[in-house]
Amino acid sequence: MTPVEVLHKIVATEQSARSLYADAQEKQAGLQTLLEEEVARLREEIFARADKEVAQANADEVARADRAVEALDAELNTKLVQSYDSFKAHSGEYVERLYRTVVNADA
Repeated sequence: MTPVEVLHKIVATEQSARSLYADAQEKQAGLQTLLEEEVARLREEIFARADKEVAQANADEVARADRAVEALDAELNTKLVQSYDSFKAHSGEYVERLYRTVVNADA
């Protein structure tokens, strides 16, 4: 091989290496873009799942609070009925006791 042929081969090899390097950089940039898109997709998926779980937890908590309020209302109504029934059963005693308290206060 003559020196000129060696020189041409070196130049051709260098051009081939530059071309390979440019292709590698292009693929790396494409891979970076693909990774960024995948990260964004995963982030959206995770946030959507988290939003759904938060909404479900909120709905469960509201339902639990509603049941607790209903239980308290039922207890209150039971005690109210018991108080009213007790008052009706003992109203004469209450009136008489009140009368005696007023009359004795005046004496």
